[in-house]
Amino acid sequence: MWPMETFVVRIWQPADEATAAGLHGTVEYVRSATSRAFSGSDELLQIIESELDGTGR
Repeated sequence: MWPMETFVVRIWQPADEATAAGLHGTVEYVRSATSRAFSGSDELLQIIESELDGTGR
């Protein structure tokens, strides 16, 4: 069985829907208590993958 990891993802939309293209938010890696902002699903995935492989970049 694989170890469980916990991430808290908060997603928001800008008030001005004209600039709301894409996904925006923060992701917190609970184990390290680090939180980073992202804009786009690719960046969100990159952050999660970097935390899991230990680079945290």
